[in-house]
Amino acid sequence: MMSIFGEQIITESRRVGEAAFLSKWHDIDEKAKKTILIIMIRSHKYQKLTAYKFSVISYGSFTKVSLRLVKNIQYFAPEFRLAFF
Repeated sequence: MMSIFGEQIITESRRVGEAAFLSKWHDIDEKAKKTILIIMIRSHKYQKLTAYKFSVISYGSFTKVSLRLVKNIQYFAPEFRLAFF
């Protein structure tokens, strides 16, 4: 469940720079242009949700943890072998 929220944070933070670029920044004053430029530069480093600053919470990390769990279960309890492994 948390991986959905983590993935949404990553996806939406990547869209911020694009939205700033697509705004009508060329029609505004210089101070606002500099602010938009800072937003676009900072958007290159996306925001992320972490677990105790240890791991990024996303679909990719959820998949890694799930596969490790399945492999550990199969190692310690071979009777629980799954058909796709």
